[in-house]
Amino acid sequence: MSEFVYVERYKLPAGILAILVNGLFFAFIIFGVSWRVAPQPPMVVDIWESLPEMDIAPLSVEPPLATPPKEIPEPAKVPTPTRPSPVKTVEPILPSKAEIELAEKKKKIEKEEEKEAQRKKKTEQEAMKALKLQEAAEEAAKALKLQEAAQEAAKARKLQEAEQVEQARVQSEKLAASNSIVNVYKTKILDRIKRKINWPEEGRITAVYEVTLLPDGSVLESKLVTSSGNPAYDRQTKLAIELAQPLPLPPDQELFRQFFRTIQLKFSPTE
Repeated sequence: MSEFVYVERYKLPAGILAILVNGLFFAFIIFGVSWRVAPQPPMVVDIWESLPEMDIAPLSVEPPLATPPKEIPEPAKVPTPTRPSPVKTVEPILPSKAEIELAEKKKKIEKEEEKEAQRKKKTEQEAMKALKLQEAAEEAAKALKLQEAAQEAAKARKLQEAEQVEQARVQSEKLAASNSIVNVYKTKILDRIKRKINWPEEGRITAVYEVTLLPDGSVLESKLVTSSGNPAYDRQTKLAIELAQPLPLPPDQELFRQFFRTIQLKFSPTE
């Protein structure tokens, strides 16, 4: 009987304390959610399901004493959350009509300036493009002129070469003809002079005279270049040259100047 009373004495305050703490904790949760404030840090409470075992000395049976009521702790005061101050609505300041017109005018001017800048840029680009095209056309024209000049020069050079070839051919033919004519007239001059030489003896002697003629065939001068070794034959030959004039000459004065102005004649009794 005494053991039962002992247990009830310790369980009753613990149960009351547990109910009180749980009630405070539940009220704190409801109050905090309803006002939407930041939760306070939780209270830590140790709740025992049973009392620890203790060595209890046997008590003498005495009549139960009146237990003084235990003071119940007051619940912790929860700070009342402060409501946020209402936000004042600031009405926007609308621009005036003059400001709106000024802004629109400024925007219009900026737009016109942008258009003008784009137009100017486009004009400059077109001018630059036209300038490049003109330069390219001038370069092409210059190259064409140079090509035409080179072709004309090549053509003129070929024509000149052809003319030179033709002139050389004509000159060659003319020279051949001239040589033929010169040989013919030299033979005629020698034949006429030899007919005037009065030399009956034959011998291997040769006299060479250089004779200067006039255009009409007259002998201007006759000079002994190589003696035959026989003075008589040399004198007879010189006399024959004087007697044979006028000597036969070609009618072409150019041939006369080139081949017959001064001519060397070789005389031999055996020829």
